[in-house]
Amino acid sequence: GENKEKNTVYALNTVAFHYKNYPIPIRTNSLIRIYLINMTEFDPLNSFHIHGTFFEHYPGGTKLTPDNYLDIVSLVQAERSILDVNFKYPGMWMFHSHVTEFAGKGGMGLFRVKPDSGGAIYNSAGYPDNESYDSPKP
Repeated sequence: GENKEKNTVYALNTVAFHYKNYPIPIRTNSLIRIYLINMTEFDPLNSFHIHGTFFEHYPGGTKLTPDNYLDIVSLVQAERSILDVNFKYPGMWMFHSHVTEFAGKGGMGLFRVKPDSGGAIYNSAGYPDNESYDSPKP
């Protein structure tokens, strides 16, 4: 028969919608490395798409040089990749799964990119300085 089990939540770094509500603060012209793993259980394919820039893609995370320059990557179950991202322009830039159901159940977030000209990104406790980014309050 048909497998009726489904994932009910899709999370990035274990918490659904966390980075939508609390964007990841970064600076323009700063290299950001993302270690990406598709950990979905009942879905054979997932994807990751970034708005506003492209990334260098290291499939499998096992090479020293990238294979592609992309803004979306697809991963089968348990597949992993490394993505090197560098935003040129400030702003709020979305990242999400290109599977609508996954994005709608938590698989999306935001990068809040600030110009590299100064100002704190993290406070003295090492947490994102949400005050300087007008992030929503809990």
